[in-house]
Amino acid sequence: MRHPTLLEPESLDALVMSVDLVCVTDWDREGLIKINEVCRRFGKPLYAGGTFGLLGYIFCDLLKHDCISPDRSAPKEAPRNVKASSVYSPLHTAVRHRWSGLTKRQTKELNPSVVHVILALWEYQSNHEGKLPDDMDAASELEQIANGILTTSDVNRQVLTSVPRDLIDTMCTSAAHEFSPTCAVVGGMLAQDILKALAAREAPIANFFTFDGNTGSGSGYHCGYPEHHLHSFSTLMVLPQQRRPTQSAQEYYAVPQSPQTTPNMQGSYNQSRPPARSGSSGSQMQSGRGAIAQGVASGQIGGAYGPYSYHPSSSQNNAVHNPSRFSSAPSEVSSVTGEKPAGVATTSATVPPYLWDIKDPDLDDALHNPDPVNDAALDSSFTIFSARGWANASALLILVVGLITLFAGYPIIHYFTTLAVATPGYNLGGINASGQIPVLPGMPSLRDADTPSDAYYRTGSDGNTYQLVFSDEFNTDDRTFWPGDDAFWEAENLYYWATGDLEWYDPQAITTQDGSLVITITERPINNLNFMSGMVTTWNKLCFTTGYIEVNVSMPGTPKGPGFWPGAWTMGNLGRAGYGATTEGTWPFSYSSCDVGILPNQTQNGVPAAATTGGLQGAPLSYQPGQRLSSCTCTGGDHPGPNDQTGRGVPEIDIFETQVDVNTFQGQVSQSMQVAPYNYQYTFDSSSPATTLQNTQTAFNSYTGGFYQQALSAVTYINSENYNGQGFAQYGYEWWSNPSNRPEGYIQWYSEGQETWKVTSASIGADATVDISARLIPEEPMYIILNLGLAPSFQEQDFMHMTFPSEMYVDYVRVYQREGIQNGVTCDPPNRPTADYIQNHLNAYSNPNLTTWSQAGYTFPSNTYTGC
Repeated sequence: MRHPTLLEPESLDALVMSVDLVCVTDWDREGLIKINEVCRRFGKPLYAGGTFGLLGYIFCDLLKHDCISPDRSAPKEAPRNVKASSVYSPLHTAVRHRWSGLTKRQTKELNPSVVHVILALWEYQSNHEGKLPDDMDAASELEQIANGILTTSDVNRQVLTSVPRDLIDTMCTSAAHEFSPTCAVVGGMLAQDILKALAAREAPIANFFTFDGNTGSGSGYHCGYPEHHLHSFSTLMVLPQQRRPTQSAQEYYAVPQSPQTTPNMQGSYNQSRPPARSGSSGSQMQSGRGAIAQGVASGQIGGAYGPYSYHPSSSQNNAVHNPSRFSSAPSEVSSVTGEKPAGVATTSATVPPYLWDIKDPDLDDALHNPDPVNDAALDSSFTIFSARGWANASALLILVVGLITLFAGYPIIHYFTTLAVATPGYNLGGINASGQIPVLPGMPSLRDADTPSDAYYRTGSDGNTYQLVFSDEFNTDDRTFWPGDDAFWEAENLYYWATGDLEWYDPQAITTQDGSLVITITERPINNLNFMSGMVTTWNKLCFTTGYIEVNVSMPGTPKGPGFWPGAWTMGNLGRAGYGATTEGTWPFSYSSCDVGILPNQTQNGVPAAATTGGLQGAPLSYQPGQRLSSCTCTGGDHPGPNDQTGRGVPEIDIFETQVDVNTFQGQVSQSMQVAPYNYQYTFDSSSPATTLQNTQTAFNSYTGGFYQQALSAVTYINSENYNGQGFAQYGYEWWSNPSNRPEGYIQWYSEGQETWKVTSASIGADATVDISARLIPEEPMYIILNLGLAPSFQEQDFMHMTFPSEMYVDYVRVYQREGIQNGVTCDPPNRPTADYIQNHLNAYSNPNLTTWSQAGYTFPSNTYTGC
């Protein structure tokens, strides 16, 4: 059975990475699914076996497996081996396998009663904390589970309407016990099949085998993706010596008719060579059409001289047998005793004369034979009523008019129809000195024209008036977000390795439909992963510094199927999400002090000691490499500005990340701010008035941080109706920071239009225990990120109840700012510039496969705290 400590993520990952193949026995279903997911993540094949009394099973997932297999359809004289490739499916797909595509006979051969009893025992274990039935009291429950699975898998009712009760009763008394014969059979087959898989000489199980000790019979079947039964074969062929074409020794300038021969059952005793054998084991010679086919195949007929040219000198190697008693007698000029002339390469000069027959006209004679009479008649004919002539003239006229319009007409039309801009702009979108945002012809507008006018202003929690500075209502269907497609949004094409996700982000997973942005997650193989989804951002295109952001969203799936990770969040523009080199030493720093907080691990020579044991359960507090862009960067160091004394970083504020409370199966949104450096034991000031909970459905998140981040986070229950496009709800946060008066800073979160909780600058004040100063309410320009992922590090996946595909719907995104804010909607504000720094480090910002700053070819700048 499962060892409890073995399934801890760190030890399990380390174990799987250290082996070539994983084999487990007698694990429960959840354990098998989990180890299967880990094996697939690291590209390791998996074998699982087990017994339930007299029943046994073997399951294997070899990912994509190649092996050498005999080709039983090939003729006897042909090569016997082929290369076979098979794509295997994971266990969570196998247990949902449907039998509806099988014939009655195929269904019987697979022994469905045994298969469904094994699946029922797995389900029983899941319902009873890993325990198996051990008395007849469990018979009714086990029978109900088995018949339920039987119905779901759509087994042919003519073969099996319900699982036999006697088999259920047997399992209730024997499933928890081991029987040596069954263990020996299953164990032996398991070991033998592992050797097959490693040797790649024979096809292994594909991919589920069951054994019934009651009858001594076993069966195996492939329960994979219906659209991915892939079996490609490439024959390992060598051209036999007797089938290679040979040069003839002499030529006959006549095309013979197909020889009329009589089969010779014994062969001719006076032949100079024995007749060639056919594909059968006897010596009977072929004749007629079959003999010609054999001769063509062997190269004796048609070799280098046209379809049916004949080589009398090679006839003895031919499959055509001449019955004449004179044709085979050796002579001084025969091919056996005569002198062999040198072979001549086939050219046009060596082609037999009969091919140069000039009696018949060629097809092209009419093109070059002169005919003065007809030519003169054709040249002199003319009529104004020629339809062909008018068609030709019209086509030429259309081409001329089109070219003139293209190169002269369009510029003239554009000149007289384009209106001059009355309000010259100095910033993105044409913002003028009054802060107004004009509509520029032919240019995308920061404020979507479909945004209702009553949403242009709002009153903030601070009592100030906020005006709409950006909105996207997504009302145009079929938008795409590949690089260059959209003015503000761009979809990523990468694997989000930092959180150990199970999906690949691909731009094709994102579009607009029925007034919403739609991000679809599907279960399909892509780039060695099993799921495809989408992440779209406004990085380096649209940022905002302070303000209120609101999204109207319908969550994916249902609260009954936990495991999806939808998110709407913002991050500092100096870090690009998914590009690990850009976030090393910057995320999630929001710090502008020069002390031990900027150093690796928040320590210098082991001081302060509290930081060496200040993590969870006495672990080190931080594994951060230090703040790369600190406020004590040496003069002239690699720093984005505005000066070397300004600390820069990549803070993160989450609008929401959705999870499911598995105790109540109700959805929750996690609303957080990530910061660095960290408090001792990741404990911020959660007391009032520094931090305030404002909703009865809101509580502090039990997760407060780890080696790479500290999280100020709270979770709030949400309405279960706002899922799967059936209902929408508003989520957002209001953010204010002031570099000139930092104690003013705060972040106020909202869920479903209601205030949930609030943090202030006092929440992240100085911590003398680990000798760090106050962290900052973010002052960086922040860009927007919308994504839908899967990651066991956030929440374990319940694949039995999750549905694919599933969609996350975003009705709109709106950003507001206080009236009078200058440089508030740009990614390169003067007081926190980013453009030059990004341009000077394009390698890191354009390659998601680089995980560290040094891999991109750059180094951390020195600092005055440790010495320039």
